[in-house]
Amino acid sequence: MRFLLVVLLSFGLSFANTEAFGGLGVTVQGMEKGVTIVEVLPASPAATLGIIPGDQILAVDGFVLADQSLEVAVSKLRGEPGTTVRFLVHRPNTGEAWNAELSRVDLRVKSISSTELNSWYGSTQAISKDDIQYYAELQGEKGFDLLGVLQNGRVMTAETPVSAHAPVASVYAGEARKNLSANAPRFARVQLKGFSRDRISFQVDEIASVELHLLDLAGNIVHRWVLSSPHVGVNSLNWDGSVLATGAYTLRASAANGKAAWRVQLH
Repeated sequence: MRFLLVVLLSFGLSFANTEAFGGLGVTVQGMEKGVTIVEVLPASPAATLGIIPGDQILAVDGFVLADQSLEVAVSKLRGEPGTTVRFLVHRPNTGEAWNAELSRVDLRVKSISSTELNSWYGSTQAISKDDIQYYAELQGEKGFDLLGVLQNGRVMTAETPVSAHAPVASVYAGEARKNLSANAPRFARVQLKGFSRDRISFQVDEIASVELHLLDLAGNIVHRWVLSSPHVGVNSLNWDGSVLATGAYTLRASAANGKAAWRVQLH
């Protein structure tokens, strides 16, 4: 399974756990005259240009895609990050056709298994689209921003039904973070040390504001804490969780240097 100008998950092709390439941020499927755009990842180069699902790419850098395989088309659309690609776009519903030009960005595509999600969340049966998106953000590499999450080759939206065992992949772009320091921290440095109905303990290794959100399984925030000046080491917060129902919750932490999340239980 390959993404970008990629081969769709539904085609059933295999792919490595992580794939890196220069691309435009779309998924495509083959047709007689070229390829058809199936999905456009938000904030991708293609989205910025105004490319939409249903648009057709008929030629790339002067190479006509008619009667070519999908693999050939994908190979033409991919390339080194930062290089320019020129292509002919046709929009069938209006009859418009125009030449477009974009710079390829550095993309990373990572598969996310149901086993991973189950280990992190505790169960994939009740997991939401927001939970999967948040997990994908936590898995990002330093210097890369999450463009979107795909389930069965489709961009997950608020309306997407979550399937516990459907193939899921996250797509990241490095271009959006090119001006950040290469040494800028990406991952959270917040560690949960204890959680109960009356007390939360967590450890930080540098002074930075920490915001905590407790969410129910429907994704609703049921409690929020902000600690503006934690000290280095273990910090504790007292709270009253007596009114909340017994069961599983998600605790999310956001700090200046990253994010973290844990599955917690109220007894």
